[in-house]
Amino acid sequence: MAELEAQKQQREADILAQKQQHEAELAAQKQQREAEIQAQKQQLEDEMKLRMAELEAQRLQRDAEMDLNKAELKANEQRFAEEQAFRLKQDTRRKAKEEQSLTARVKKYSVCLKNVLPRMPADPGEMISFWDT
Repeated sequence: MAELEAQKQQREADILAQKQQHEAELAAQKQQREAEIQAQKQQLEDEMKLRMAELEAQRLQRDAEMDLNKAELKANEQRFAEEQAFRLKQDTRRKAKEEQSLTARVKKYSVCLKNVLPRMPADPGEMISFWDT
C-alpha cells in the first residue's frame, strides 16, 4: 500500500510537473506572440511614418510647382499687358499720322461737302432744275 501511495504521489508529482511545464510553455508562447504583435505594430507604425513623410514631400513639391506656375502666369500676364500697351500706343500714333495726312484731310473735307451740298442729278432732264436752284 505504501508502494501504491508512493506511485500515486509520484503520478501526482509528474502531473503537477507536466502542468507547470505546460503552463510555462503557454506563457512562453504568449510572450512570443506578444513580441511578434509588438514587432508588427512597430513595423506598421514605421511604414505609416514613412508614407506620411512621402506624402508631405509630395505636397511640398506640388506647392512649389504651383508657386512656380503662378509666377510664370503673372509674368505672362504682365508681358501681355505691356504688349497691349505698346500696340495701343502704336495704333494711336498711326491714327494720328493718318489724320494729319493730306489724304485724310481731303476725305474729311469731301464728307463735309457731301452732307452740305445737294447731289447733282444723273438724268439730263433734271439738270435744268438743278442749275436753277
